[in-house]
Amino acid sequence: MLKPLSLLTFLIATTCIFQSKLAQANVDKCKELKTDCEYYLCIEAQKKCGSKGYLKSFGHKYCQRFEMRSDTYFSLSTQKWIQQTKNCLIKKIDSFSSEKTSCKELRVKAFSSHVSCYVDAGFCEIDKKEKKKIYKIIGAAKLQPRIIKAGLQIRKSCRSRRKLDL
Repeated sequence: MLKPLSLLTFLIATTCIFQSKLAQANVDKCKELKTDCEYYLCIEAQKKCGSKGYLKSFGHKYCQRFEMRSDTYFSLSTQKWIQQTKNCLIKKIDSFSSEKTSCKELRVKAFSSHVSCYVDAGFCEIDKKEKKKIYKIIGAAKLQPRIIKAGLQIRKSCRSRRKLDL
């Protein structure tokens, strides 16, 4: 027969093992969504950054906006850029969204990953007409200081690439 203390220890250990397996199941579920905008909400369910956190207020929101307009609004080359950028951003978030990463750290790292994802996916090669459509979807968010900073960094990267091409 188990002593009360042994029973309590057993129950605590069982609960910890169950929670650990449940957390791993949630991580595995999110990995299945790595090409879908719902990935942001899956990670949000684990991190609980809230409605003003990056995952809900920016990541998922703009992923959805671009996905909803992609098929008819953009040229095929811009659609390809959208898909590659989305995959890159999700891959970057996946690489640093461990349990130890705070919501603030996630936000900073996520926004800083936008520049390389945009440029590496071919933003510099998109024509002006298509870029205007992109800016239209981004809307008022482009007035936020961190978005302005990222935009300037993207512009600088595009200029550097053009110089290398000459």
